[in-house]
Amino acid sequence: MEESNIEVHIQYLSQGTVETGGYRHEFKLAGLLAEGFKHDGRKASFSHQRLKGHFHQLGGYIHLLFWFYKHATAQVNIVPLRGGLPSMLRNIFTQNKTIVVLHSHVQPYASWYLKLLYYLLLKVFSVFKPKHAVIVTVANCWKTEFEKAGVPAASVYVVPNLFIASEYASFQSSTKQKLIHLGMNESKTDKALFDLAERLNKQGYRCYFSTTDKAKETKGQGYEVVYFSHFENYLKVMSESLYTIQFPSIEEGWSRIGHESILVGTQLIGRPVGGLAELLEESGSIKANSINEIEAIITKGVVQAVHSDFLKKYDELKAAQWIVPLVNFCKA
Repeated sequence: MEESNIEVHIQYLSQGTVETGGYRHEFKLAGLLAEGFKHDGRKASFSHQRLKGHFHQLGGYIHLLFWFYKHATAQVNIVPLRGGLPSMLRNIFTQNKTIVVLHSHVQPYASWYLKLLYYLLLKVFSVFKPKHAVIVTVANCWKTEFEKAGVPAASVYVVPNLFIASEYASFQSSTKQKLIHLGMNESKTDKALFDLAERLNKQGYRCYFSTTDKAKETKGQGYEVVYFSHFENYLKVMSESLYTIQFPSIEEGWSRIGHESILVGTQLIGRPVGGLAELLEESGSIKANSINEIEAIITKGVVQAVHSDFLKKYDELKAAQWIVPLVNFCKA
């Protein structure tokens, strides 16, 4: 049989209730990998299965393990942390591959279960060095951290958040309102951000969080949580904002919202930690280590020019440099 007639099934398995930035990165990764196989002369199919719901109790944890084990049957299985070990176990005696996506290290507020899974996953990679599995992460700083934890360098790939830069550029606006985008109101949000919003609100600024979950739409003291039913509306409002603030209490993977803000022409202010520090450095955006610093930057109207080469650095048109190495792993 000619290689061009071989079909490769790529499957993305996920769980949860909200399609987060991490979900969007993983879904995009699966699609781009399928395209990578096609460019390599092989037919490729891509499917996605999602188990919806919250899984925070022991029964839910066990259910997830069995669900990932049962469904990790494709030639290439793309899974988050929760699906890493069961997918790898399912395919230990086959030629099927597992790609475990870790956007960062496990967060301090994570459950004991996630912390245990994270520890065991890195231990399996460092001790057994499996040939049928790799880790994909979104930034070089996390690749370095996983390697320091003992994971072989050859087992960690970087595939960043990729964007169609021209589509984002079409939303750029020269008309700015007194809007301050606070990102998403999540558990990782530093609580001091709410105090900042209240102070800025008294100075005439409208501060808002964005959400794709209508149930979270609300108004608080000095801020509001705005539900965007259409992605285009979110980009339009963000492009008309003066600043986007990313001030997490943890070291997050990258900050998709921060990156999108830069692409639509809105100044990003961020706390230089984790992958966000890498984003701020590469883009030339404003770094701030405290809420008081951020308030001073906003009230003074400070603006920094974004590095021009950054705007297209992570364009989907350049996806091959990150995807081809993964295609080669899957073929091996």
